[in-house]
Amino acid sequence: MKTCICLLGAFGLWLASPASLRSQTPIPFDSFESLAVGNLNGQGGWTVTNLGGTSQALVSIDYALSGLKSMYLADNDTVNNPKAWREPTGINVTSGRFDFAALESPDTPGRDYWSVLFSHTGSSVANFKLALTDTATLALYGGTGAATLLAAVSPASTSYNPAAWNTFTVIFDASSDTVSVYLNGATSPVLTATDASTTWAAGRYTLCPGNSTFTGMAVYFDESLPEWEYTDKLRYAPPTLVAPTTWTPSAGFNTRTFAADEDVIVQLSPTVTRTGNLGVVSGRHVRIIGGDLGTTYIAPTAQTASLFLEGLKADHSAGLPVVNGVPVDLFATRSTSSKEKDAIDVCGTTSGSGADVFVQNCSITGVHGTRTAHGAAVPIASITCTAISGLGFTVTLNTSAPLTLPAGTNWVIVGATTRPALAGTYRIILASPTTASSFTATRWDNWNPLPSGLTVDATGTGGYAWPNDPTISPLHADGFESMAEGMHNIAYFYRVTLDSNASCLLSRNQLDTQGGRGLVMTRVNMSVNNVWPQDYDSQSLHIGTTDQSGGGWGSNGFPVLFDRVYLKTRPDRELTAAVHPGAGNTRSGVDVGAYSTDGDATVRWPAALGVTGIVTRSTSPDGYPLEPSYTTRDYASLTGSDAPGLNYVSPGYSSDALQPLVLDSVTGSPALSALTVAASSPVGTLVTRLDVSFTGAGHVIDLSLEDPSGHFGMDAGNRRNVIVQTPLASGTWTVTAAASEQGNPTNRRTQVFTIVVP
Repeated sequence: MKTCICLLGAFGLWLASPASLRSQTPIPFDSFESLAVGNLNGQGGWTVTNLGGTSQALVSIDYALSGLKSMYLADNDTVNNPKAWREPTGINVTSGRFDFAALESPDTPGRDYWSVLFSHTGSSVANFKLALTDTATLALYGGTGAATLLAAVSPASTSYNPAAWNTFTVIFDASSDTVSVYLNGATSPVLTATDASTTWAAGRYTLCPGNSTFTGMAVYFDESLPEWEYTDKLRYAPPTLVAPTTWTPSAGFNTRTFAADEDVIVQLSPTVTRTGNLGVVSGRHVRIIGGDLGTTYIAPTAQTASLFLEGLKADHSAGLPVVNGVPVDLFATRSTSSKEKDAIDVCGTTSGSGADVFVQNCSITGVHGTRTAHGAAVPIASITCTAISGLGFTVTLNTSAPLTLPAGTNWVIVGATTRPALAGTYRIILASPTTASSFTATRWDNWNPLPSGLTVDATGTGGYAWPNDPTISPLHADGFESMAEGMHNIAYFYRVTLDSNASCLLSRNQLDTQGGRGLVMTRVNMSVNNVWPQDYDSQSLHIGTTDQSGGGWGSNGFPVLFDRVYLKTRPDRELTAAVHPGAGNTRSGVDVGAYSTDGDATVRWPAALGVTGIVTRSTSPDGYPLEPSYTTRDYASLTGSDAPGLNYVSPGYSSDALQPLVLDSVTGSPALSALTVAASSPVGTLVTRLDVSFTGAGHVIDLSLEDPSGHFGMDAGNRRNVIVQTPLASGTWTVTAAASEQGNPTNRRTQVFTIVVP
């Protein structure tokens, strides 16, 4: 039986490679980041052979493409060249891919040759290999012992750079006896071959520098893919916090305002699901990791430098009754009992650029709401189709209890009947206020295709009708909304599931007054749920408005990047109608609408909009994405300690996202020189507010004060404030402020200053 997998690790999928090359599931191989610097042999499953003379096989920190470490192989022996091999899967793969990066050593005097051999597990005999054999030849070999030249190309005619890292993708398939080699993310291979005499199988991968006759050649090998591509580690590390305030809100309604320069950790309960909405106002860097929002919402402001959300779960369908197989919310739009609300609503700032927003490994499901405000549900006795005309049809709606509608045009939502094709939004025009149990109604949402299988006399029973209520302000509930009260900066999504019957994501950039300045979505899965009531005019993905002039989405532009973004639409709805700007949308007379070139399997946007990438229709009945290894699960983790919600444990962050913490200087406001404090100052008086300049991501910095006199110390309630701790005596007091990396106290920076008490 043939096995088809992807072979990665120290070799990985290059991010810039074509989407078609990213379609296989990465299997971890080695990133070298967890290995100790020095001798490679015996670490991480690597075996080194042929290490003669002064040849070397090391884990090195001298050069790296990703993270901080790489493999270094140096051939300094005229008889043997060193070999480093590993069998990461323990099986022989007959169809797969192998990705790696190679750097000819910058420290050797000439060119450095290398080769990568593919063989069966337990065997050193190569089946096929890729090799840089001399300055003019990059070659593929196959046949018996990989001794037959299959294809060759001069590196000078390609993008190969002998002075830089080069990334390679080797794709082989025994069913077609083919192999292709892609270089530096190109969409076309630089080498291809078809050969039936070659054994296209690989279980062991062997790396070699030089050859058996040359010496003084050395090569670095590294992964060509960051860890987040092939492990559960997350793409973005949280911004570093300085002496953060930790807020542990109760499960009920809470809101709190923080200082504009205050770093904040919002610690949601690890064991209790929220019962009230949560508001976070201001703060400099705000971090919320883990917690179950239940059917509530979180509304942080973007009057910050960063807002980092990870491991959050919200299920707005929890507790709803299920009628004819679908959940229903029986209450009026603004009823306190209704669960119609946004899950995450990021408000912006009217000055400055606003926060960078990060949303990772979050599961937002069951979100539901309608564009038109509605009253409480009224039970349905029956609904029958009486006529069909084009995309419209007429029904007779009979309710089990009287339905009161005002004069004029009414919108009535029908759902959860035994005939799903009859669910939708209907228009009822009345000359005067009417209370009745039977109405003639016409389909309003006729921009959608005619429901499959609908015929005249089709009848449904049960379910509910939700009449519009003009006395109630509307509520359009969304999974993530960022189009109110100002702007935030760029929003970054990674491994996020968004499920809503309204908009999964609602963003806009309208003349730089509302929404976001940029959007990056990677591995995001969106789907339309079947919670009722719902109306069919909601776009699942709303990335911007079209009622503005000028270039891009506004004067500052609105760049959008989609990478492995999937959307499951409502039944019978085209993908181009489920996004906005959608088909037919224009701006200043210019077509800016989404379009498809592959029969509505994917959508893209005109180049003028600045949208890079595509959105792909998910055909999974469960709404799952189609990327292999995720086809039976959401992008957000479903099980295990890293599943969003209660008792969440972060899986950690990709090594390329974690940046070492370098402490520069400890500062203060007022400045840390000779500070003067009155002798009459009471205990608790603020002396200075500490801060620290630094570089690095993913850390927490602790601040402390050393004062031999005991007069001064850190405020327990605000860990950046130096305060008076005891009644003061006149004198000049020398104190030391210190900043240190939490968990690594040896990484420390101090600042000595004096406090004068006249």
